[in-house]
Amino acid sequence: MPLTLSILLELSKLQMLKWTKPERLCNKYDPHLYRPCNYCGKVMRRSSLRKHTIDRHMPSQAPIQCLYCPKVFRTANSLQNHHSIYHRNLGKKARQAASEPSV
Repeated sequence: MPLTLSILLELSKLQMLKWTKPERLCNKYDPHLYRPCNYCGKVMRRSSLRKHTIDRHMPSQAPIQCLYCPKVFRTANSLQNHHSIYHRNLGKKARQAASEPSV
């Protein structure tokens, strides 16, 4: 029996309830805001679903190395998160240096 969207949404609703802390739940489940992942069934906002699918379920490209340290990442999003946490100031300095005219 093929799973229809309404059945998937109900299953995803149950998963969301299982994974979400009760104090964070609102009593309304809006299927227009939340969608299940087609690969793993995890429920998330529609705005996050595309990034999740690419990061978790698509074949990875060649590893991406950080410009500032020897760490290597599987996805561009992981590298961006790493930069925003560990190299925030380095990125600002590099952008400032690039925008200043050379003498």
